[in-house]
Amino acid sequence: MKKYFLVSYLILILLVFPKIALAQEKGIGVYPPIIKINATAPSIVSIPIALKNLEDKPIEAQISIRPFNIDQAGKINLILYKDYTKEILSILDNIELKEKDQNVSKLVFSPNETRKINLKIDINKELRNKDFYFSILFLLNNQDSSENTRSLISIGTGTNVLLAIGNSKESYQESFSSPMLTSEGNLKFNISLANTGEHFITIKPQVRIANIFGKVIEDIDLKEENILPGETKTLSNVKNQNAILSLRKYYFGPYKAALSLDIADQKTISDKSLAILVLPGGTIWLLTGSTLLIIAIIQRIKTRRRKNT
Repeated sequence: MKKYFLVSYLILILLVFPKIALAQEKGIGVYPPIIKINATAPSIVSIPIALKNLEDKPIEAQISIRPFNIDQAGKINLILYKDYTKEILSILDNIELKEKDQNVSKLVFSPNETRKINLKIDINKELRNKDFYFSILFLLNNQDSSENTRSLISIGTGTNVLLAIGNSKESYQESFSSPMLTSEGNLKFNISLANTGEHFITIKPQVRIANIFGKVIEDIDLKEENILPGETKTLSNVKNQNAILSLRKYYFGPYKAALSLDIADQKTISDKSLAILVLPGGTIWLLTGSTLLIIAIIQRIKTRRRKNT
């Protein structure tokens, strides 16, 4: 079985439950960490979820389902019950979590036990061309005691569900740029992707670098991105930088870079290819100085001609 993951998104539960901590190496492992569903109405969807007790002792997990949305800044926000719409309620009322055909709202694990449950969603015919996002949380209660205090801490992990209902063509815009002239070293690219469609999209980008003869020098494979409607993501493969850097260094010569986007297992080559000229650092300074000198000479000649007329 694939490696279990703990979902970082669940820091969100801090907004709902007092004194909640995130499970780190202990607690419950959940797979898959993200569930992506594309469905039409009416239909019934069933997705398996694997859970593992990472503790060497028995634990009990309460199950909670919390819808969320994403604001313009890309921040994930849990939706409070008072803000539930009729559409959200109609989805939540038709979500079931089953273990061996029995509905479950909590699970009791033996030490290091693995359990499997099924997420079942009954999508009625009134729900069309709409996205719904929710988290399935598995919350543990631990007693935290000290000499002066005693409190109950909820530790939680879970999986996020992206549900797209209805058929519509993916729509997106990409931005792909790089300096045309650069010194030796790693090539730098700026890539941003905007989802202009009605449903979330999953994109796997790749940058291909070729030399002047068309020979592929390097493929930069970037991580898969889930982009929600109206959201724009700036891609990065370097910590604390909104940029893509080539894995190898380039020292001299002209190169061509092309961006390809794999969406729903269909690879699309962007029409935005870039020409890049790599020169040694000293050469760039020499060219820059020579260019400035030529401009200065031309300006001086023009000035003398005006004085003589």
